[in-house]
Amino acid sequence: MGINCFATLSVPFCGLNAEGFDECLRELPEYLKEDRVVGIGEIGLDTGKNTVDLRLNSGAVTGLSVCYDKLTAEEAAEIVINNAAKRGRIMLGSELGYGGAGHLSVVKVAWAMKMSGLAKEEIEKVTWDNPKRFFNLPVK
Repeated sequence: MGINCFATLSVPFCGLNAEGFDECLRELPEYLKEDRVVGIGEIGLDTGKNTVDLRLNSGAVTGLSVCYDKLTAEEAAEIVINNAAKRGRIMLGSELGYGGAGHLSVVKVAWAMKMSGLAKEEIEKVTWDNPKRFFNLPVK
């Protein structure tokens, strides 16, 4: 009996110098080999542009945090469009950030993907199906 725990990992961007950040990134792959590590959260610097390849290639579910100062809706759409084989492991999320306009971020990404010609099923995969499955949500 007990609690069946799983973990997601992140590297905090606050109070971490460049050497510490580099050390965390070097060690991260070893931790990702653990069966109970199920994801990577924000790992500092830039959750979209600078680290997306590392996260997508890790094998973990990759959350794209859409925020005006980190990753725009158009940039997130481009990442989804350009990574067809990895769409089953991509989730979109909004971040209010300091501007307070992030509550429509996922909708804006979905619109950008639609305007780029991505199929409805592929858009629903990253906006609905993947989060529903990942978080085991009891919704239809």
